Amino acid sequence: MNPILLLIWSFLFAPEFQTEKKLFALQEGETIVYNESRLLVGGNASAYTIVTKIKGKFYINTEKGRTGPLDKLPEDLLPKGGLSSSSMQQFQETKGQPEMGYTSDGRMQIKLGGKLVGTLEPGEIPAAVAEDPVKKRVAFISMKTDDNTGGMNSTVHLPGGKKIQLPGVVMSKILVNPVTGAFLFETMDANMQKVYYTEAGSKVGPYGNYAQAYDLNGSSVIIMDPDQQTDAQKVYRDGKSLYTLKRLNSSASYIFNADASKYAEINYKGINFSDGKLIERAFVPTVETKGGSSTLHYLQVNASKEVVLSSVAW
Repeated sequence: MNPILLLIWSFLFAPEFQTEKKLFALQEGETIVYNESRLLVGGNASAYTIVTKIKGKFYINTEKGRTGPLDKLPEDLLPKGGLSSSSMQQFQETKGQPEMGYTSDGRMQIKLGGKLVGTLEPGEIPAAVAEDPVKKRVAFISMKTDDNTGGMNSTVHLPGGKKIQLPGVVMSKILVNPVTGAFLFETMDANMQKVYYTEAGSKVGPYGNYAQAYDLNGSSVIIMDPDQQTDAQKVYRDGKSLYTLKRLNSSASYIFNADASKYAEINYKGINFSDGKLIERAFVPTVETKGGSSTLHYLQVNASKEVVLSSVAW
């Protein structure tokens, strides 16, 4: 792109409050290996690990310097974990296997890792058990036949004796945010649609069978409900519709700001914002969230073949 046109484009279309920092310059013939590159932000410092390649040899570029040439990428030099590319964490199902036993009067007991979780009333059977990985709290779901309707009634049992009733549930499971340890209870109703219940007892749904739940900063539940016919995804926050995401291609992904009111699609062109702005050739987008605000960090290669870290309030 012509440098003058690039300057005009940056003035007209680049997000406001943007800062830039030059990290290093690419050598002749050097290319970036995007899938292995990482940008880590937060706190009082920022760090990066950018993997590049020249004539089949790898180089690892970090804020501490450059390593290489290497024939292959050593695992111990690559950053651990994935990118913090969104302010959301997906709720996940835990794999703990409960143990069953009975008291002397015939009531069923539930144990997890040899520790007694709860004792069920006569006629109750366990449906799901999970322990959060942060505070080591344990929750479980029990089921019991309704004598009047013949159907099943389900109950969530939380630490401290709190219970949440789950009416009309066919199947249920316990999901956990692996970062915060928060529980979310996913159920399937008689129409085979997903309904979610929070620890506070709030209900959101129903949604399609392929819906996925995310924890937004520990304050809201985000549901992404895909349409299997069009590959579009409807996005909800606490049960209220926000917008519909329309994938341009199968490799596209999305990032969200602090309250999910804005989003951007990441594709082969760069970062395409929900308001229509496009940052071309941007890569490794990372969202840093503080309180109710967020900053988007990303990398670009400028006309001088310098790798530039840009940050913008989002």
